[in-house]
Amino acid sequence: MPESYWKKKLTPEQYNVVRQKGTERAFSGALYYNREQRMYECAACGQPLFSSDTKFESGTGWPSFDRPIDREHIELHEDNAFFMRRTEVVCKKC
Repeated sequence: MPESYWKKKLTPEQYNVVRQKGTERAFSGALYYNREQRMYECAACGQPLFSSDTKFESGTGWPSFDRPIDREHIELHEDNAFFMRRTEVVCKKC
């Protein structure tokens, strides 16, 4: 899909996070405080990624999960910026 499609489909914040590897401010996102039993899907394509049953408090300021719905739905990207070792989880379909 061309970037113009994603810019129309996603909010500016979603576009920044999903397509440009941006991030929301820690402790600011609506999903961080959400305690409902639910499925967490990709904001772009709707593919199910995580269940609230696997959500936990990591102290990072972003929703954290200990396992995906299906390992085939995600890709892991290592990020060693800022002298830290982190793993970014992205939707494999998008």
